[in-house]
Amino acid sequence: MAAPTVPLSLPRANPSLQDVLAAWKNDVMSSTNCHGVATIQSLRTVPVAGGSIRVVTATMNYSRTYYEKVSEGNYQLKTFEYPMMIDCPMITIGGDTAALNMPVSPGDQCLILFNDRDLDNWFAGARTGPVASSRIHSFADAMALVGFNPLGFNFDPDRAILTDGNAKVGFNASTNLLTLQNNLVSLKTTLTDIATALSLLNAATPGNPATAQIALVNVDIAQLLE
Repeated sequence: MAAPTVPLSLPRANPSLQDVLAAWKNDVMSSTNCHGVATIQSLRTVPVAGGSIRVVTATMNYSRTYYEKVSEGNYQLKTFEYPMMIDCPMITIGGDTAALNMPVSPGDQCLILFNDRDLDNWFAGARTGPVASSRIHSFADAMALVGFNPLGFNFDPDRAILTDGNAKVGFNASTNLLTLQNNLVSLKTTLTDIATALSLLNAATPGNPATAQIALVNVDIAQLLE
């Protein structure tokens, strides 16, 4: 990756008030933690008030970069590594007693989000009241949104899909049909094969009412699955 070019906003020899304010604003923004892309190193479950929560340890995917003045008019590129993000609560999509649970492994990508304020009291079970310290946008109050990997998945433009690459469950919004399959067989194929086998068994008995029922089953399969 090419080294970043020197920005036009570097300090001037005789700065104006606007230059000073711009430099101050840049310094505040560069030292404020908002969010960043990271790689998960480990995952564990820790007890909290009323249950447990999964937490991850992750490393940021890039270094913090700035320019240091070495002489009048000359600036040198400097970088330093972010500290390890330790025990970041993992965000899980859910509500009430339902949740979407995904397996997480070292090497997965995530988005680290830094909470505005101290999370210590929240970890202890408090849902209202003051914070425990004056920390603001601290590395100690980071959370992880796992699955931030836009280049790593084959997206389906027509279906909502839950998949691990081999098995998938999906819903086609344009046809209202469901998909349930793995790399060997689909649910529609299996049910259709069962209905076909029943039809063959029933063929020896003309007029059997089961014939009409099997036909209805085939209709239901076609209206439910793809």
